[in-house]
Amino acid sequence: TKQHCDLNTLAGRLSGQRVLAIAGIGNPQSFFSMLTTHGIKATRTQALADHQPLTSQQIDCWLKEFDVILMTEKDAVKLTNLEGNAGRLYAIAGEVSLPADLIDNLLKCIAHGSITGKEHGQTST
Repeated sequence: TKQHCDLNTLAGRLSGQRVLAIAGIGNPQSFFSMLTTHGIKATRTQALADHQPLTSQQIDCWLKEFDVILMTEKDAVKLTNLEGNAGRLYAIAGEVSLPADLIDNLLKCIAHGSITGKEHGQTST
């Protein structure tokens, strides 16, 4: 069973455990850095090719070496037939942060009707 959990809470739960972090996304280092920022210390990180398939056999093999596997939600959806692994597999949601000035400018544009879509070749029918 794949679990979802707050990263700060998860960091406390994982203390002292052998943790594998895997990421099959365009920039896997961003995922690993996010974990570190929240106090999660992976024993090993494994960058996978973007869209690389995952198998339950691969996961079973890793679980012989590691107590817990953390993965992106994108990777987690590829997995099926993982019964019996409760508490050992975690799907981690990505975080997106935008600079405050960009958010302020977007909100101003929206408030003033400056964003219509026409600037991008869109037309109404």
